[in-house]
Amino acid sequence: MLFPSFAGAPNSTTNPDPTRTNINSPTQCNSGNRAGIMELQDSQGAELTFEEVIIFVTLLNGLAPKFGIMIANILTMFKIGILAVVCVAGCVILSGGSHIKNPQRNFESAFAATRSSVLSLIVYHLTEALSYQRYKKDVIYPGSFFPGPKKPKNLDSFAFVGLYHLAALQREGLCIWDSRSQSLFTSKPFLALGTADGHGIAALSGLVGHVGKHLCRVYCSMKGRRKPKTTTYYPVRLLPDGDYHVSGCDHPDVNLTALLDESTLEQSTERYNHNMLFVSEATSQKDYEQRRLETGISKPSIFSGLPHSLPVPAFFPLDGMHPILNLGDLLTSLWRGTIDCASTDDKSTWDWAVLTGDVWKEHGQAVADLREYFPGSFDTPPRNPAEKINTQYKAWEYLMYLFGVGPALLLGILPDKYYHHYCKVVRAFRLLFQEEILPEEAVEADSLLKQFFTDFEDLYCQRRVDRMHFVCPIIHTISHMPGETIRKGPLNLHSQWVMERTIGNLGEEIKQHCDPYANLAQRGIRRAQVNALKALLPELTPTEAMPRNSLDLGHGYALLHPTDSCPREVRDCEAAAIRRYIRENCDDENVNEVANSWRPNVIRWGRVHLPNGQICRSSWNENNRTTTPRRARVVKVKISTANDGSDSGDGDMPQSDLRRGFEFAEVSFYLRLNVGGIEHCLAVASFFGPPDSFLYEYSSRTHDVRAFKITDIHSCVLMGPDHQYRYFRPQDPDSAEDRWFLYEKSGLAMARMRGYFEEDADD
Repeated sequence: MLFPSFAGAPNSTTNPDPTRTNINSPTQCNSGNRAGIMELQDSQGAELTFEEVIIFVTLLNGLAPKFGIMIANILTMFKIGILAVVCVAGCVILSGGSHIKNPQRNFESAFAATRSSVLSLIVYHLTEALSYQRYKKDVIYPGSFFPGPKKPKNLDSFAFVGLYHLAALQREGLCIWDSRSQSLFTSKPFLALGTADGHGIAALSGLVGHVGKHLCRVYCSMKGRRKPKTTTYYPVRLLPDGDYHVSGCDHPDVNLTALLDESTLEQSTERYNHNMLFVSEATSQKDYEQRRLETGISKPSIFSGLPHSLPVPAFFPLDGMHPILNLGDLLTSLWRGTIDCASTDDKSTWDWAVLTGDVWKEHGQAVADLREYFPGSFDTPPRNPAEKINTQYKAWEYLMYLFGVGPALLLGILPDKYYHHYCKVVRAFRLLFQEEILPEEAVEADSLLKQFFTDFEDLYCQRRVDRMHFVCPIIHTISHMPGETIRKGPLNLHSQWVMERTIGNLGEEIKQHCDPYANLAQRGIRRAQVNALKALLPELTPTEAMPRNSLDLGHGYALLHPTDSCPREVRDCEAAAIRRYIRENCDDENVNEVANSWRPNVIRWGRVHLPNGQICRSSWNENNRTTTPRRARVVKVKISTANDGSDSGDGDMPQSDLRRGFEFAEVSFYLRLNVGGIEHCLAVASFFGPPDSFLYEYSSRTHDVRAFKITDIHSCVLMGPDHQYRYFRPQDPDSAEDRWFLYEKSGLAMARMRGYFEEDADD
């Protein structure tokens, strides 16, 4: 199976059509169009032709030879001066600011951010690929590149070419020779899902989009409401108080639970087909507009004509990337008090607008200060939101900020009722953005998002007409995410991350900023050709090998350098932990004698590679560096049954990870240990103490040194200092000095699918 992704990216308006020369603007023409410029100048009437110049110079040289020679010398010196300026300028550009050295700047310069320009493209990627390979270049096939800078008026006309060939393959099949079974088989590709952003999905699905009365992307029966004398609808569930009588919008309160329960695949498909027939029977333009308003359908979708695909609207799933961006922008604008305020409203009554002035600056600095605690496997850490949130704060940064460290940093800043409300959506998103989701976790996420949607209007909108714009479409969209996850799988596997990744790596291949649309299309053609060759000859794809001087431990684990040049003595607490491990894992009858006779000298290893692609370091490795690295020495450990009885001090913990046998530790170093003739690869670490039960219920480090197997390490996590604890235990301020908050990245699998892997570098 495969499914297409569609995207629109901001681009440059420098050259409206790379295949056409604008003769009215000679400065936009390239060197291949000089004849056109000359013809334009000649047609407008040049003052001197070439023949006239020759005659003039000949007469001048004959009448006044010295004067003619002097003019020729002046012209020669002038040309030499121009040449010198060009050479100096070229040296300056190539030595410092050349875009040749930075392809990404070429891409950004070529497609400058302007609201009036878009770049639309279609890519196909295979669903048979393993989850961690979904976003690899080898399984992503460029389909179409639409010329810009203006968006196409009829997107279907551009998508038709590729869909025509796909429909032919679906009907007739493609004969393929299987060399392994020595047989021919016929393949009929199935188009599974069609993804796009909010604007693109409206053009492809034929629905009215996120500002229409029926604005739901999965086409449920939710009807929006609008303010008087406006045309934009909002998914407001509760009927506003007061004198609100807007035709078609004064329906009673919507029962969200009943609405979501009846929003099944069969119900939405049947409703769509019935309404599509109703719209197609319109007899006039006015009749069509009225039926479009009543149904939320503007046209039939071109994908309805494919013989092998999911039916519309189920063919178009929810996106997993843009909700992070849109919801993050909405919440921060509310808490900062920057969202539009109506003339009948008063910001002084907004008790949720607390991120203002110095509080906002201090909070932003607290986010920036956590940079060193983000492991490299967490990809790009969030920037200071107080400085960068208005300058293209990325979806990945919102994911790390609001849905990662936000609950720890906003504790004590947001009022209690808003903090509890915010933590519900954080918990739901962390569950939904896992690679594997248990049924009970999907049910929990569904319950949390229903509560979030219901409480949002009670807390912020409060049945006021002048606050209806607070209820953005994203508030309704995320309520469908658990149900869509159950029907179509985790959102990570079919989100717009694949499109963003493709735009980025194609842009990296552009070496010059002129003719951007033509260049990008050619890179897409080259990518498709290379992928076709790799499919025919798999040996062309290099295999990923472990780094040089690494020690493969099997199952994806490997010890990495640096290492000690000779055995070195360890601390007493570390030696005691290793001896305890020997006693628990040695089968020798004289186990105590073996443990006591062991000399506490070991060759330490600095890093270890995990099966999930992460690289965990150690305090020995990081503390010996001249620069401060991003900390990657805190790990999540699967505690075996043999170690469950150790003095961990866990007690009866509410933390689900502890119930499952997971704990968290800071690794001191890794080592190889021979116990009874069997080599063991171990990690020596200081385990963190149990979580604070009060803060755990409120929001949903001891020197316990132990040695454990490296293969018990599950992942690398973030453990940041908890400075917000002072708001809840002011009587015991010293206890906050050694308190930490945990963030295990729920999007770890998503980072791998986006193509991010830690480099094998000790930095």
